[in-house]
Amino acid sequence: TGAAVTGLVLILICIALSFWVAFVALLIPVILIVMIGGFVVSRRETPDAKAEQELTDVGYQDPEAEYDVETERSTGDSAA
Repeated sequence: TGAAVTGLVLILICIALSFWVAFVALLIPVILIVMIGGFVVSRRETPDAKAEQELTDVGYQDPEAEYDVETERSTGDSAA
């Protein structure tokens, strides 16, 4: 009966480990999404981003920007 008990314990350990592996595998994307979301929010609140937005409002054209400030003004689609 000792072998049967040992086998049962091993099976239970394997089941518990598989549950933990599945739990961690599901948790990793959630952690990544939260980290990326927190980074984006903190990036949006930085003074550099605010200063850059003020420069854009004044009419400064960022070479890396994907849109043209003058075109945006003429169409009236300025972002709030």
